[in-house]
Amino acid sequence: MDMILFVASNCDECPKAKQAVESAAKRFKELRARILDMDDRANRLNAVQFKITKPPALVLDGERVFEKRFPTEAELMAFIEQKLKKAGAGKEGERKRWWSVSGLPEQWGAEPER
Repeated sequence: MDMILFVASNCDECPKAKQAVESAAKRFKELRARILDMDDRANRLNAVQFKITKPPALVLDGERVFEKRFPTEAELMAFIEQKLKKAGAGKEGERKRWWSVSGLPEQWGAEPER
């Protein structure tokens, strides 16, 4: 599961969001988290593909989540846990779409090599 957090230096909520994502990455070994600073032009271009204009913003497996407000750390943990359970409930051999941390599809089909 890939997660991208978009932050910026002028964002008051971003340090808390960053802490929540870092805690989630430590707790869930299946989670690959990246934190991208929107002060960097290339990262702003990545944010545009998800229609993100204001940080903090969260993208999970290529889909923007929590658009109205950033979740608390407890809400984020519960959300990820639910998503992981749901993903684990899939049928063996089911076709899944895996996303790169840029948000663009990496491949179709089998789980990516680690």
